[in-house]
Amino acid sequence: MYWPRKDANGGLADYHEALRINPNYEEPHLNLGIMLMNQGHIDEAIAEYHEALRLKPDYVKAHYNLGSALDQQGKTAEAIA
Repeated sequence: MYWPRKDANGGLADYHEALRINPNYEEPHLNLGIMLMNQGHIDEAIAEYHEALRLKPDYVKAHYNLGSALDQQGKTAEAIA
């Protein structure tokens, strides 16, 4: 399994480049969301998880990470849904 780099400069640039090349690929959206969560940018991470789910509605990892992000914001009921 691939884990996003924690290097903010290189990692973010890599994911943005991947999305520039193919914006309809869900995996970079998930990984960018993970990196953003690690940096404390929860709202931005949630937006990336939503985009990953728009592209692949049954994407289990994106559902899990979205639930975790919403729970961190205190939106437990929304996270459970």
